[in-house]
Amino acid sequence: MSDQLSRRRFLTATGAGAAGLPGLVSSAARPAEQSERKFYAILSCGRLGFKCTFQESVALAEKHGFEGVDPDPEYCASLSGDGLPRLLDDLKARKLKLGAAGLPVEFRQDEVTFNRGLERLPATAAVLERAGLRRVSTWVLPSSNELTYLQNFRQHAYRLRACAKVLADHGQKLGLEYVAPRTFWRSERHPFVHTLSEMKELITTSASSLIAGTGSTPRRPRGTWRRYAVRMC
Repeated sequence: MSDQLSRRRFLTATGAGAAGLPGLVSSAARPAEQSERKFYAILSCGRLGFKCTFQESVALAEKHGFEGVDPDPEYCASLSGDGLPRLLDDLKARKLKLGAAGLPVEFRQDEVTFNRGLERLPATAAVLERAGLRRVSTWVLPSSNELTYLQNFRQHAYRLRACAKVLADHGQKLGLEYVAPRTFWRSERHPFVHTLSEMKELITTSASSLIAGTGSTPRRPRGTWRRYAVRMC
């Protein structure tokens, strides 16, 4: 299951995407508040289930008043010479920042696919480092038809630990998100991590040391999604 298809299914089930965007854009449209906020609103087309080139995302973000965009590691890696510095200068001129990069390793599929992605990760992390990025994130699917909870837990712990170690060599932290809607974690045979306590257990098993932070969000009805930033060392 791809990130884009999963994310689109998730947003369709919860309506979170449509509900959240107006508030994000309106807050981004108040320049006087930008210096007071540590967080900034980015346009993440992939997480909304849409396919856009990096250039298209930049243009849309600028047009609609966002403060940043998702980085595209492959696009950044394709830039030669002074291409990356010029890209960063262009973003600065547009008053846009880069958000956290998505983890470019498919850790949910078979061993061959995972190992292939892990082999490419050092080069990608080096590109992100040159772009000044220190945050990489991914999300954990809350169910599986093939793996039991314990099998899935062990596989996630091993694979995420391997990814976190590579990122740490380039000064980057790995953030994890769990998905809480009941309709999602009951959609397949075996439920998996979908609560904060379970996520903490996964992180503790995956990393020798960590710093965890929780997003401060209003109380939501049961079944809505919550996102927490956790950092592996």
